[in-house]
Amino acid sequence: MAEIAPVPRSRSLADRTYRHIKDLVLSNRLLPGQTITETWLAEALVVSRTPIRHAISRLSGEGLVVVSRGRIQIRQILADEARQLAEFRIAVEGHVARTLASCGMPEGGFATLEELSQTLSALVTAQGNCHDFGAFMGLNRAFHLEMARQAGNPMILDAVSRAHDLLTITRQTLDNIPGRPGAILCEHAAILTAVRDRDVAAAEAAVAHHILAPLGATNEEVAQPATFGK
Repeated sequence: MAEIAPVPRSRSLADRTYRHIKDLVLSNRLLPGQTITETWLAEALVVSRTPIRHAISRLSGEGLVVVSRGRIQIRQILADEARQLAEFRIAVEGHVARTLASCGMPEGGFATLEELSQTLSALVTAQGNCHDFGAFMGLNRAFHLEMARQAGNPMILDAVSRAHDLLTITRQTLDNIPGRPGAILCEHAAILTAVRDRDVAAAEAAVAHHILAPLGATNEEVAQPATFGK
């Protein structure tokens, strides 16, 4: 098991304990399916059980841990749940793409997204794999959150953020599909091109393809939920 550092001394104790444990989950230092206890966490993080309890309650509400009979299990996303998450993302992130393509996005937004894409590209090898897994996933998440931020709806931004937290704990997908990081770069570029061209249908299709590609599914194979804004 990886060594776990104590909680850093900043913000309120409850908040920084929550953020610290969440980082341990999203960075895979606490692994999907791993079972732990409040006592173990309190000893490992050098804090009392009270902030641990508050942190676990928040993380349970976000779907990142499952609590049962005093034991805490790090959420493990199964195949059916991965498909449900994809359907949710198509609805929400498809709405984001449709909004940006139909209403336009400021050049500053394109500049930020293109800068993130360039930084992501620097992490990808000639074979299309990545040599810094954690950094790649963090930047990929930042790309999608910036897209949502540009749409100007804080509730949608929060929904995208929560979805990508769950996506992060399924990130072994990148290792299981050779060349997937390189494909992600191309898919991001296709989304940005469609948004810049103000092509609503192409933007939505590019988002759906991007989300479904790691599942080996097509847009027609996933039942489409009701979309926002219609």
